[in-house]
Amino acid sequence: MNLGLKELIAEIALSSSIKEAAELYKIFEGILKDYVFILSFDKSSAAIPGLAVDKNFSNTGAIRGLYKYNNVFVLSGKTVDSLLSGKKEEIPIDYSISLDTQAVSYLYSYFFDRNNNRLPGDLDELFRFIIEPDVNVDPIPHLTENTYNLKSGANLDEIYNVKLAYEMFRNLDVEAFKNENKLKFHKTDFEIQQIAQQQMSQEIFRLTNEQFNAEYERMFHEQYIIILIIAIIRWKYNKKSIYTKIYTYFEMNQSYLGLMSVRDANLAYAIFSNKSNFFGKIQKNSDELVRKMKAMAWDIFHFRYLEKASTFSLSENADYFFPALCSFDDEFVKLIDFYKLSGLVYNKEDSDIYPFYAFGMNDMVELSDKHKMQIQEAFFTSDAIIERKNTCENKRMRFNQSVLELEEELLNLKKQ
Repeated sequence: MNLGLKELIAEIALSSSIKEAAELYKIFEGILKDYVFILSFDKSSAAIPGLAVDKNFSNTGAIRGLYKYNNVFVLSGKTVDSLLSGKKEEIPIDYSISLDTQAVSYLYSYFFDRNNNRLPGDLDELFRFIIEPDVNVDPIPHLTENTYNLKSGANLDEIYNVKLAYEMFRNLDVEAFKNENKLKFHKTDFEIQQIAQQQMSQEIFRLTNEQFNAEYERMFHEQYIIILIIAIIRWKYNKKSIYTKIYTYFEMNQSYLGLMSVRDANLAYAIFSNKSNFFGKIQKNSDELVRKMKAMAWDIFHFRYLEKASTFSLSENADYFFPALCSFDDEFVKLIDFYKLSGLVYNKEDSDIYPFYAFGMNDMVELSDKHKMQIQEAFFTSDAIIERKNTCENKRMRFNQSVLELEEELLNLKKQ
């Protein structure tokens, strides 16, 4: 993509109204025909994309969509004329709510240990919501995360139990449950167990696809490195100013990743400014420090992956797909507000995505204008961007080594 096209996409995505965005799109429709713009405005006239929107249950359970507002406009070659004329048009969409690893694991407890007082108080409320026939859910976070547990041979029984519970959920006799509060299923116990075992075998076989696993490993390591950098700065420079912490974050990010993401800068700011207590559950001297850091990285990875999932075509009858995430981790849910999008643009042909975040550097109120300018001049000049572009691939090649170095530094901090 040339720079002029990038600037045009940004200008449309950051328009002040859907009318302004549609008019600009129409002028350049010829070169934008392969692009879809999902734009979030606080307008009641915008559409609500199914149930892939923000919803809170009565305790810690919550569903979070990608966008700042539940109402969104879809701007594409199929919709631009109706948006300009003001004519209402039905848009065929699909959506799915991904149950995060913790949420999907609760299904097993719900079926086999419902009286466990450690379960969330609103688990039954969530369960009764997701069993409705018009609610689409999926276990993709669990499938993705546990690829690595299967690879190492860890927690195999636990992984199987979750798959078993998910198949029980899929085959639940909903009417019997709602009317009689009884757990009945459309398949026999043996059939459900057989499906769960087949899925385990399929996932183990998938581990033979080296290219697939290498790509997921790279994506996870990228997020894990960011979590490690934030943790190191948080504990090593705990008495320093937010500016020093943010500046150091960008320095280490450039050194280890060669990437600069608004999304991940928002995460660092939320932690350093104490606007999120996501790290509050982690103690520096914990015996499971590395495992817990990886679990946090997976949490972020799963929500981040929704951006890419938006480009998926899961149904022949739907033109657009809207994903969401369900979690019972209330601190993680609060953190998601720093990841919300004002818009997402993607290319239908190559699935390239261009996210535009509702929260950015200008919203970091603890940083003075002078500090923001210093960060801009140090990391976001044309020369700095070109340098990162030239070194990015080399840094990716040494992600494994970078992880080991940062883990060692983190564990050394633990001893202090």
